[in-house]
Amino acid sequence: MMFKKLALMAATAGMLLLSGCASIQQPVPVKPAFWQGKDQGVAIVVPTLPKAVAMKVGNQGLLDVAINSALANPLETHLNSLDLSEFNRVAQKINDGLAAKGFSQVTIVNGFDLSKLQEFKDQKPGTGFAKQDFRPLAASMNSGKAVVLKVMAAGTVRAYYGFIPLGAPSAKFMVEAQIVNLKDNSLEWYQNFDRTQPVADPWDQSPNFPNVTNAVYQNVDAVVNDIVRELTTKG
Repeated sequence: MMFKKLALMAATAGMLLLSGCASIQQPVPVKPAFWQGKDQGVAIVVPTLPKAVAMKVGNQGLLDVAINSALANPLETHLNSLDLSEFNRVAQKINDGLAAKGFSQVTIVNGFDLSKLQEFKDQKPGTGFAKQDFRPLAASMNSGKAVVLKVMAAGTVRAYYGFIPLGAPSAKFMVEAQIVNLKDNSLEWYQNFDRTQPVADPWDQSPNFPNVTNAVYQNVDAVVNDIVRELTTKG
């Protein structure tokens, strides 16, 4: 019983950490202004995808981290090799949904380098404005709005107490989704899409980890569908 309580506490703290680091911005439902601006160009921007990794959460000292990282190296190596580009199809799906609603000027940009953008300092974070300054995209992408879909976490997450794992890894995929008004950098939609699911037994199938791989890709598909459903079935 104590072991299960420790696992739950570590996993909960880890999920809060992973989710909380994404942003302090509260969710913003899609604003009517977005649907009313069908004559403006819309850029669907999917930033450069990260590598999938083996995330470790819970109470770990420096030595514990070193031990846990070494033991997880085969899984880490496999996750790093996974192709996450299937997520990029979310842009075309959103494009199709917006076209059906009358949007005629849509630009798709995959692999955008967010490091090119400056921090937005005109407003404090969490006050309804994007953290980075997307306004230069108005000219470069000939658009009035940008739908930005940034992968924040991909791979697996596992809870530890010291160097003791508190259960098997779970697959995780999280995306920060926002619509940015390129005139003033205000948010017309903001939501985090987060999927975590258990990996089917047995999970430790080195070197190819087929059950882990399936769970990771299932999460990608589920998040793509969640985003498309949320954005294109309304308005």
